[in-house]
Amino acid sequence: DVTPEFWDERIAVNLKHQFFSAQAVAPDMRQAGGGAIIHIGSVSWVLGPGNMPCYTTAKSAVQGLTRALARDLGPHNLCVYSILAGWIMTLGQQDLWLTPEGVAELMQRQCLMRKLV
Repeated sequence: DVTPEFWDERIAVNLKHQFFSAQAVAPDMRQAGGGAIIHIGSVSWVLGPGNMPCYTTAKSAVQGLTRALARDLGPHNLCVYSILAGWIMTLGQQDLWLTPEGVAELMQRQCLMRKLV
């Protein structure tokens, strides 16, 4: 079961900072004549691996946030992008979830046949 505290933590870790950092820099970027804001998203919500509703909700919200800010800030010559990263195999993920079968499945979906660690 997901607790309200866990939900809030996932939103804070994966979404909240992207909104507030954009809000903090946008006025100076407007004054400078433009710029670019880059958010870090994830393909997880597109691929739908399951068992990660808090994470996938937060990461899909990054896309909504990016589109909303792009629409609002575009007239001020500010571009807003989101990079949808694939699986970055951190040490924690390698220790907890990575199996040879999982690596093989991930590699089948990759355009570039290498891992980012």
